[in-house]
Amino acid sequence: MKASFLPTTTYGVRAVYEAGWPTPPSLFEPELGRRMMEEMFEQATLADELGFDWISFSEHHYAPLLLPTPNPSIFAAAAMQRIRRAKIALFGPILPLHNPIHVAEEIAMLDVLSGGRLLLLFLRGVPYELRAFSVNLDETRAMTQEATLLITRALTDPQPFSWEGKYYRYQTVSVWPGLMQRPHPPFYSTGNSFESAAFAASQRHGLAVSFAPLSYVAQVIQHYKAEAARHGWEPREDQILFRGNIIATDTDEEAQQKAVQLTTLPHLKRPQSSPGAAAPSSNGERKASPVAPVLIGHAQFCGSPLTLVSQLKELHDLGVGVVDLVVPTGLMSQSQVLHSLELLAREVLPRIRDFGGE
Repeated sequence: MKASFLPTTTYGVRAVYEAGWPTPPSLFEPELGRRMMEEMFEQATLADELGFDWISFSEHHYAPLLLPTPNPSIFAAAAMQRIRRAKIALFGPILPLHNPIHVAEEIAMLDVLSGGRLLLLFLRGVPYELRAFSVNLDETRAMTQEATLLITRALTDPQPFSWEGKYYRYQTVSVWPGLMQRPHPPFYSTGNSFESAAFAASQRHGLAVSFAPLSYVAQVIQHYKAEAARHGWEPREDQILFRGNIIATDTDEEAQQKAVQLTTLPHLKRPQSSPGAAAPSSNGERKASPVAPVLIGHAQFCGSPLTLVSQLKELHDLGVGVVDLVVPTGLMSQSQVLHSLELLAREVLPRIRDFGGE
């Protein structure tokens, strides 16, 4: 099993989170903003030095949630100056919010800048962020899938081409620079609904599930593998990824205490709109098949190193080959987050890499 790490931070002022979503720009303080960025850089650099396989980056808008990165490509490019070994896992962009040709160009640039260390997860996004850009929620799945197909062709077609789709139309597409990785970097698609998992399988993409209970993870992996077989291929172990919160401490007792505190952190709750703002709808997924319950404010992994190894083994036994770990900031100080990374690297990562005789 491979281990990825998502650098995160918190703003440190509770009033910012109590203000609701979107967070008023008047509450931003430059020095606190600079500190947040530096803390994430410090975490990413240490994770790279400690031997984590991937460092991941995600996209959020209008609020300092787990990470204040409305453009994860910019943050990833900056982090590459410090991350020398680990792969760069861009878990974004949120495709309905972006021009897909521009996304393809950014992917190519990042792949070259990283020396061919880039991985991609294409996201549909969540309702409150989609509404921020006035995107029709009923169209976002189709937009995401068409944009994914367009980006893939833009990165792989050796000649300029035109595109006439339902949502995107371009007379000429010709992406420069080209890619280091051929035919393209490893692609992942979300598995937060069965429809999305089926699309991932149809494109031979990896599958990514976030903050969901194991019962759902087992179901969607089974569905994904069945769809992959129907399309004539079998996913590798490292093509199935799970992202979850991890509380890594020296004792189980300390971890359990922090797990209780985690459920109260305001920046880990699904944002609610402030008065006068557009209220987020329910999950935009259709009801035709199971949809992942999202448990962002809970610890998916919690305990001392031996307990964590046991919990991760259970996940591996379901078919997960990569775990993207989020150490909840706000619950821990920066020094405690760095200690958790060291504890994981010393006592957990070597053991999980041996799962399945790897």
